[in-house]
Amino acid sequence: MRSMGRRLCTEAKPPPSLTPPTAATLTSPPTAATLTAPPTAAAATQAKKVQDDFDDDFDEFAETPIPEGPPPQLGVLGAVCAGVLGVCGFSVYRGYEARSWPMVQGKVLGWQVEGNLYSPVAKMTYKYEADGAEYVAEEKFGIVQFGPTQIMTNTVVYDLNGSVDVNVCPSDPAIHAMEPGWIGPLNSRVPANKLSEQSLKNIPAPQLPK
Repeated sequence: MRSMGRRLCTEAKPPPSLTPPTAATLTSPPTAATLTAPPTAAAATQAKKVQDDFDDDFDEFAETPIPEGPPPQLGVLGAVCAGVLGVCGFSVYRGYEARSWPMVQGKVLGWQVEGNLYSPVAKMTYKYEADGAEYVAEEKFGIVQFGPTQIMTNTVVYDLNGSVDVNVCPSDPAIHAMEPGWIGPLNSRVPANKLSEQSLKNIPAPQLPK
């Protein structure tokens, strides 16, 4: 093995020696003239061609019209969400509208209790005065306790001949809202009747469910 390796080493030819001009070219740093020399005509032509191709592609892209198509479909879920938001917004607006009306003091005239002992509902009759005229209206709502002289909801107690807050529409006193909250009704408001147009016999006395 040693003799074979020695033979291979002795038979290998030494690399060709560099001529002095070539060695000087490889070892000498670039001169200022080499760094500042202008590009050749071929390099300048190639760079101009690349720039022209880029400008042509950009102009073609900018002039390409955006395709017009049908608007994106909301789908069933989107339509349901839009409907729910619309209903909620309208209900909040109705509550804000009623709370912005002037408030007057009304009087509880009587009520009728419907339903059963587990889910009673009171239809209360009350009157209020606006613009020199008296109006009679009814309101139907659920109650938790009731008696001959008093009914009670989760938050309010109404006494017979007691007071009740009524917000009246300025443009039409017959349009009103009894103690409006933040959420208003979705259906149209039922106008009140003038007391002169309704007989006092139609005003119900307090009645309990049978």
